Amino acid sequence: MKLIYCYILLCFGLLACGSRSDKNYIKNYVLAVENGDAKTRLKFEALISEFNEYAGIEALHYSQSMDDANSIINLVKDLRYRSDDGHKIGWGQWMTTTTEKRSYSGFKRNDLKTIEYSMHIELDQDYVESRILSAKNSAAHYDLQKLFFHEVGHGLQMPHNPDKNHMMYEEISGYKDFAGFFEEVMHFFD
Repeated sequence: MKLIYCYILLCFGLLACGSRSDKNYIKNYVLAVENGDAKTRLKFEALISEFNEYAGIEALHYSQSMDDANSIINLVKDLRYRSDDGHKIGWGQWMTTTTEKRSYSGFKRNDLKTIEYSMHIELDQDYVESRILSAKNSAAHYDLQKLFFHEVGHGLQMPHNPDKNHMMYEEISGYKDFAGFFEEVMHFFD
């Protein structure tokens, strides 16, 4: 008798551990530079392209227009002086927006949650501007890559890593292992 009762409940969609919930994750990062001249915007467009090249996927997209972007790159004057030690040159934060749609059909309830990811990046304006015109293979360009990639890593929900060679180490000075970092980036987008 109990088996027949369970079968009836299953047929009508009443036997469930709570309600059925479907989630749609949107990881479509469209970045725009909130402030900065044409050279600055071109440099960030190139850095986004390099990030995607290392990642092997189109992880980030660049937009000339803030209206088309869901993620912001902001150059902040004297950002480094906000920190206790006067050395902070970047800040990255991930954000999510969740929308929920509910529909009811007969006895079955369907919830669809859309979770859209975005990020906000702030970089020290003087640090960036002193490296904007650097050649692609120069030490100054490498410094800018490390800063940008590190802060994007925070935008992709990555915490600091205790390994000094890891891109997510709390300081960006010295050699950084791009390969290991971009493996983690690829896993984030799986």
